[in-house]
Amino acid sequence: MRTRTIVKWMTPALMILAVLVSGSCENTDPIAPDGATMSLTASPNPIDLLVGNSTTITARIFSSAGVPVPDGTVIFFDSTVGQLSSLDATTQDGAATVTLTVSATGSATVNATSGKSKGSLQIQITSGTPAIHLLDASPPPPTVELSCLDPVTLAGSVKDASNNPLPNLAVTFAITSSTVDGTSASLLGFFSPNQAVTDSSGSYTVNFTYDLTSCQNNCAGKSCIITVKGTAASKDSAPLQITETVQ
Repeated sequence: MRTRTIVKWMTPALMILAVLVSGSCENTDPIAPDGATMSLTASPNPIDLLVGNSTTITARIFSSAGVPVPDGTVIFFDSTVGQLSSLDATTQDGAATVTLTVSATGSATVNATSGKSKGSLQIQITSGTPAIHLLDASPPPPTVELSCLDPVTLAGSVKDASNNPLPNLAVTFAITSSTVDGTSASLLGFFSPNQAVTDSSGSYTVNFTYDLTSCQNNCAGKSCIITVKGTAASKDSAPLQITETVQ
């Protein structure tokens, strides 16, 4: 009985097709699983064009179980302003980074996606150190008559050295000094909110209220002066004095 050997072969066209199919499967980008969450940070933020013109964007992504996604997960980036070093990056320990380079003041929105997971971050672009202004107080300084529980509303703005408004910038507040009838005293009070965020025009408002016990013990029928300041991006405002004769 004769044994036949069967030789398997392909035409050149079939061989090319097989290679293409195999290559396309191997090159599929791994993306984040459903339920993953993403957060974005930038360092520095804001970007100060007088110091440098780039910032490092870091995307961190975790699975629904709260653990970093597998290394090599691809995250895709885009920005409304400037030039990204890459439109995609792969994770290492759940994080991937790209660099954003800009050339003009304003703001940039950076978006990142991987599968159904998305993240977004707004980055301010300034030219020089921000200038913090406490524009006025209502009731207006220098002298107002209040009870110890009456609030004083402070209004201000934040702009860069080119007078461009800086939106979405956090401003914190503090009492820098206080006196009662011209003598140094430790008067207490509260700012609400303790940290304000500037609006689209760079403006903010905050309410100041005396600590009731501190006010009643020190200020009744006397002239109390409190000096306050605002701080944003490590820059302090000029001091504002609120002088009150408490009823």
